[in-house]
Amino acid sequence: MYVKVNMDGMTVGGKVNLNAHRSYEGFLLAMEDMFQPSNTGGQGTSQGVPGRDSHANDGKRFRLLNGLDYVLTYEDQDGDWMLVGDVPWSMFVTMVRRLRITRGSEATGLVPKPDR
Repeated sequence: MYVKVNMDGMTVGGKVNLNAHRSYEGFLLAMEDMFQPSNTGGQGTSQGVPGRDSHANDGKRFRLLNGLDYVLTYEDQDGDWMLVGDVPWSMFVTMVRRLRITRGSEATGLVPKPDR
């Protein structure tokens, strides 16, 4: 299942195949790689663009896993924006309609759903 991904501050987004991942961990790492700045100042990609060195900017990598720089959010089937990771992976892949990488400071109103 492919879903669109956009990042705050970038005019071009991308698509990600959720079925290519089995857990949040691998998915988040792929999202980080997809949107890392490249050596030429362009948008990074996980598709192996020539001239891209994923380790060249290690000191300046943004992190989705720590939630300080950026936060990955998703729109669910009800149109609500939620934090990625608030439900089990298997449920997430059936609920997500699109993804947005938001600056951490702008996602302060989003909280994980309480356990039911």
